[in-house]
Amino acid sequence: MLSKRIKLLVVLVIVILVGVSFFGFILPELRPLPLASGSTLTYTLSGSVNNTTLNAPISGMYNFSISEFTKESYSYLGSGEFYSQALTLESPLPFYWKTTPRGMLVYYERISTPIGLKSVATYFEPSDDQLIMVQMGVESSVLYRLVVSSPDYHYEFALQSENQTNLAGYDNSAQLSEVRSMAHPIDQPQVFITDYGNDTGGRSFTYGSLEIREGERVKYDLSGNYSSALFFDKEDLKIIEGSGSFHYNESLSRQIGDPGLTDSMPDPGTYWFIIVMHATGSATTYWGI
Repeated sequence: MLSKRIKLLVVLVIVILVGVSFFGFILPELRPLPLASGSTLTYTLSGSVNNTTLNAPISGMYNFSISEFTKESYSYLGSGEFYSQALTLESPLPFYWKTTPRGMLVYYERISTPIGLKSVATYFEPSDDQLIMVQMGVESSVLYRLVVSSPDYHYEFALQSENQTNLAGYDNSAQLSEVRSMAHPIDQPQVFITDYGNDTGGRSFTYGSLEIREGERVKYDLSGNYSSALFFDKEDLKIIEGSGSFHYNESLSRQIGDPGLTDSMPDPGTYWFIIVMHATGSATTYWGI
C-alpha cells in the first residue's frame, strides 16, 4: 500500500548579489535585461518513484518572484508545493553561475520550451546516488530545465511560464559551438585516491570527459567495495535528458560492489565519466592506450 502523500510547502527567501559578469557576456547598452523587478518564473515538477516498495508519481510546481533585478544584483522569493512521497528533492534555482558552472559542460543544444526554442548549455554532475542534469540559457543564464536521475526515482523541473520578462529576446539564435573533450589520450596514468578510514562514511567524486580514437582502449583499475565508475556516451546522456532514466554504458562501467580492472576497446568517440569512491578507495586510469 502506498504511503500517504506528503504535501511539502517550501518557502525560500533568498537574496543573491551578482556582478555583471554573471551573464557571461557584455550587455549592449540598449538591450533590456532578461528579467526585471516584478518578473515571475514558474516551473512544473514531474517524475516518479519506481522501486521494489513504491510506485508513485512525483508532481508539483515552483514559483520564483523577482523582487529586484539590475545589472549588478537580483533578489527573489521562491515558493512551491511538492508531492514527492517523502523524497528529499533537489531545489531548483533560477540561475547558475557561468564562471563557475555546476558540474561538467557536456554539450550546447537547442531545446523546446513554452516560450520557444532556446539555446542552452547542458551540464552534468553526480550528487549522492543521483545524476543531475542542468540546462541553462547561454545568454540569460536562466534555468530552463533540471533533471534528476536515480536508480529508484527520477524527476524534473521545467520552466512552464514567465511573466513580465524579456526572455523572448534571449537564447534564441545564439551561435552554438562544439564542446571539446576535457581530456585527450595520454601516456601517463591518472590516480585518484580517497581515504576516510572506514567502509561506508564519506565519498569523493571525480569526473570529466575523454576522446577515444579508432583502435584505442579505455583501461582503469578501481578499488573499494563501495566505489563505482560510470561512463556515458552521448546516447546515454540523451536518454537521461529525455526520460530521466538512470542510464550508462554498461560495458565500460563498474557499479558498487564490483571493483577491479576494466580493459575495453569501445567505439571511437567522446565519453564522459564519473568516478565515485566511498571511504577508502582509489582509481587508476589510462586513457587511449
